[in-house]
Amino acid sequence: NLSRGYDLNDGWYYESEELDTFPSRIDVSQFESYTIYRTLDERFDEVQYIIVRTSLSNVKVTLDNVLIYEVDYNDYSTYASMWHMIRLPDNASNQVLEITYESPYRAMSGVLNEVRYGQEGELIKDLLFTFGFRLLTGIFSVIIGLILMVGSAILYRNQHKGFGFIGLFSILLGMWVIGESRLLQFFTGNVFFIGSISYIMVAVFPIPMNRYMMTYVMYENKRP
Repeated sequence: NLSRGYDLNDGWYYESEELDTFPSRIDVSQFESYTIYRTLDERFDEVQYIIVRTSLSNVKVTLDNVLIYEVDYNDYSTYASMWHMIRLPDNASNQVLEITYESPYRAMSGVLNEVRYGQEGELIKDLLFTFGFRLLTGIFSVIIGLILMVGSAILYRNQHKGFGFIGLFSILLGMWVIGESRLLQFFTGNVFFIGSISYIMVAVFPIPMNRYMMTYVMYENKRP
């Protein structure tokens, strides 16, 4: 009974060399395609799913040289780090599973994340157990920020707007946390949004706090 999925991080090969375990990294150049492979055992006599996370890279999965899954982010004109849920047919034991990656980014080329297997619902539950707290933290931060902004607009109107800046900071920070939660793709299929939100938020979320400090902290301290 696969209650939350199982690791499939051993028994993989790159070229003729066995890899120790995942996560791992191999030395390849940007835009260089690289393939890892392993032979499936009796655990895959029945239909199973594997879940693979790519780090800003294209992915292609074959089973005994038959293509069963492929995502090419060149089609979207942007890259995102994503989970890929791949269905393996029954009687897949003794067949060779190959996963091919390719990234245009040197820092992400050769990155190999964990691989897990199980039933689809169980693997999603596994993600929720692992990363759900991050998602809830981000959502809580956004809600608190909205409350502060609305409260500031209603209670203070044209007077003290400091809580509005703090609320906006909380919203932007929460959006960054949500983007980093690794679960955003289950709420939107927009690859550009998934791939860019964290970078955008980390650039802009300090702005309202800086504005608050300059307007209400530094100014107050300078007053005679």
